[in-house]
Amino acid sequence: ASLATRRRTASPQNPAGKCACIVGNPLPLPSGEKPLPHAEGEANDVFIRLSKPGLFTKGVKLARAEEATRDHVVKEMLDGADWVHLACHADLEQSAILLAGEDSASGALTALEVQQNVKLADGATVVLSACNSGMGKIKSEGVIGLSRAFLVAGASAVVVSLWSVDD
Repeated sequence: ASLATRRRTASPQNPAGKCACIVGNPLPLPSGEKPLPHAEGEANDVFIRLSKPGLFTKGVKLARAEEATRDHVVKEMLDGADWVHLACHADLEQSAILLAGEDSASGALTALEVQQNVKLADGATVVLSACNSGMGKIKSEGVIGLSRAFLVAGASAVVVSLWSVDD
């Protein structure tokens, strides 16, 4: 389905309240990737800022290091989230966010998986605090990558990086 069709047929926002999902420095990492201690600090700072009473009535979920597995984030954190902040590595070749897993394949949250399995709250905001997270393949329908995947999943705004950033 096209992005426009997906938006028109999306379910109404969760009436029970709003929730936020924050991930920082998933561990263990695929070989060759270095831990991101400042990304964990970033996640902690965002958690503190978003935990103000009344801001997210369904709570703010935080996963760091070993807690930030792909299965945990997808199955228990992203569903219905109004705000998503992912401070981690990205893999341009796979078009994926790298979460904790036994290997690079088990920890990779691909753009395709986001499109097919993630259901954010309508109008959610997503921050992909990862190197080159705004990159993708340029096609006639636009840039195909992580940012578009989160738009298809229900986000109305996705903040990305177009360059490499030191932790």
